[in-house]
This record gives sequence, C-alpha cells and structure tokens, in this order.
Amino acid sequence: MNQQTMTIIVTLVCLVMCVGQILMIKQAHENGTSVRIRPLQIIACAVVAVMGIYSLITGHYFWG
Repeated sequence: MNQQTMTIIVTLVCLVMCVGQILMIKQAHENGTSVRIRPLQIIACAVVAVMGIYSLITGHYFWG
C-alpha cells in the first residue's frame, strides 16, 4: 500500500469517527439523554484528519 492510499484511508477513518462522535452528542442533546463524551478522542481524530489533509495537499506524508 503506498503512502497516498494509506493517508487517504487514515484521514477518512478519523473524519468518520470525529463526525460520528459529534452527531451522537447532538442527538443525545436533542433527545435529552446522556452520552459519554470523549474529548481526547475527538481532538485526536481532528488532529490526525487535519494532518492527513495537509499531507494530501503538500505531498509530505507522515504515515507509511
């Protein structure tokens, strides 16, 4: 697997995890239920996603 493919996969997985967490929090807030918020996981996924987007734009890959 080449670096660009690996970067795309990692970036997409992290974006999906980050968006999923945010949607779960939003849905729990609307329904008035509780949900476990994982701020470190959200921040880590956001940082990895930003790094992945940066890598794809500049061509400087961090993984692989």
